[in-house]
Order: sequence, then C-alpha cells, then structure tokens
Amino acid sequence: LDPDTVGRDHRVVLGEKQARHVVTYQDQEGDWLMAGDVPWELFLAGVKKLKIARVDSSISD
Repeated sequence: LDPDTVGRDHRVVLGEKQARHVVTYQDQEGDWLMAGDVPWELFLAGVKKLKIARVDSSISD
C-alpha cells in the first residue's frame, strides 16, 4: 500500500471492475463509519472494530 493514498478510497477492488465490498469501522462512540472518511491518524486513534460489508448492487451501479 502507498502511504500517501491509504484512507483516501474505502472501496477495495480485487480483479473486479467495481467494488463489491466496503470496509467499515466502529469508533469509540459506537458509530459505524466508512473507512477512508477520516484521516489515517484519526482512524487509528478511534477504531474499535472493523467490518467488511457487501455493497448493494443497486447502489454501486
């Protein structure tokens, strides 16, 4: 991973044209957020749990 781009794009594409999964995380307050929505340092300080969620095909199109 390029440290200059980490946290900028929360969709992971592995051999696919469009992402089918997104990485979400739970912060210290219990809120679920999309990984990449905050700077890397804030993410590291606040992440409590990670979850990989399937993208709804109607949303990703």
